[in-house]
Amino acid sequence: MSIIQQIQIKCMKISWVFLVILLPVTSFPLIVRLVGSDVIGLPSGIFLLLMLVFWYLPSMWKGERIAKQHLLLFGFIIFALLSTALSAFITIPSYKGNKIVLEQVQSMLTLFIGAVMFMVTAKWTKDSGRLQQTYRLLNWSGLFVLLWSMAQALAWRIYGGYPAMMEVFHRFFSTGVLYGNRVTGLALEPSFFAHQLNCLYLPLWFSATIQNYSVYRKRVFGFSLENGLLILGVIALFLSLSRVGYLSFFMMLGVFFLQINHRFLDWTFGYVSKRMKIFRDEKTGSLKKRKQIRFWLRTGLMVLLMIGYLVLLASAIFTFVKIDPRMATFFEIDLSQDQWLFRYLGNMDLGPRISFWMAGWDVFAEHPLFGVGLGNSGFFFMDALPHYSWTFPEVRSLMWQSSSVLNPKNLWSRLLAETGVLGFSAFMIWLLGNWQTARELLQKKSPLLRQMGLMGIFVTAALLVEGFSVDSFALPYYWFSFGLVLSAYSQSHGVSKPLALKN
Repeated sequence: MSIIQQIQIKCMKISWVFLVILLPVTSFPLIVRLVGSDVIGLPSGIFLLLMLVFWYLPSMWKGERIAKQHLLLFGFIIFALLSTALSAFITIPSYKGNKIVLEQVQSMLTLFIGAVMFMVTAKWTKDSGRLQQTYRLLNWSGLFVLLWSMAQALAWRIYGGYPAMMEVFHRFFSTGVLYGNRVTGLALEPSFFAHQLNCLYLPLWFSATIQNYSVYRKRVFGFSLENGLLILGVIALFLSLSRVGYLSFFMMLGVFFLQINHRFLDWTFGYVSKRMKIFRDEKTGSLKKRKQIRFWLRTGLMVLLMIGYLVLLASAIFTFVKIDPRMATFFEIDLSQDQWLFRYLGNMDLGPRISFWMAGWDVFAEHPLFGVGLGNSGFFFMDALPHYSWTFPEVRSLMWQSSSVLNPKNLWSRLLAETGVLGFSAFMIWLLGNWQTARELLQKKSPLLRQMGLMGIFVTAALLVEGFSVDSFALPYYWFSFGLVLSAYSQSHGVSKPLALKN
């Protein structure tokens, strides 16, 4: 290896370190001013670009292989670009002087960031030792953000506000503000913080805890660093008061319980049946009775489990209603009112968000096959918003006072509105491909590979819910997580399986 190549690899290693440790920062002020958007103000994006230009593209030019998950992603990108190109043949309403091309370019840039994050992560961490190094970097960057979040929570409870030094520190990393009684980490807002926890950090630590795996050898009283980070992460998620964030984590818990339910039922049935005389009786006449007892025993155990889960869910809802003022009217439903559902959701501060979801759906209904193109859905909102949504002050404020083009505030609604059923299906196929990859890893002998597989399952489950709150492709957390999962899959097979790019 030449000196120039050694310097190049060294620079790329440093770039990767900064890329990982800066992942929690979502809206760095300097970058926001440069790109004009606080959604793609990612400092990690600078190092991602360096790695793309000086390492990833040159290595692909030499004939590196492309994983099938990359090809599935390329399929979605092709449909997204096709939808955008075909939007030239439909009438797009004007909206406050905003340029259609500019919105399209910005949306394509967010998709580019996400796709490149996925591909670079999968390829870089595939090499020996880099997956473990990335794991450690995520642990330490996550620990810093969690401690900062705990400091926010303590300051609010002690002072009823934030000291000036904390405000200055936060403004250095984010264009967002410190929210009253809600933690934000280093993200733009609490929902973004909950998103990064649910789509990267919590799946990593939760899967490590379940698999009893740690990237470190030392433990304290049997507890690993990942165990402690999981506890802190759940507390931070709780303090973010992100409702979709809560549901996403409950989705992960649901996946976990589904996995252990079968084992629990088998163990319990085996334990009980060994102590029942009829199961020790080998007479033919008792066979039918044994089958009946087996059926009712399993049915009873399943019913008990369902009751237990319902009790836990009810307890969680009651707790949430008590701590979050927005949920105070959760149990107050008046079906006799006109537009009762909108009123009910509006009382919980959900009406505006649902309104934009429905506007995105209306755009999709008008253009179901290819959609209206990336970044174009907001141009249709003036006519697409449901009539009752105009009663919400937030909707009126955004539609009349904001100069920017709005969006559906929902990844699934946005995919349908902007890429149609074809683009939406292509994205879901890519997501399904990542889920299948994660499932295969669960069968491996290596504890690290099994953990990465379980992490991929958790991220998929969380994203299904998180997609109802976040609609930007630029937030890199699920892209990064799926890249790690694909990297582990490639390591388990020695090399990725796919088609090669030839010169």
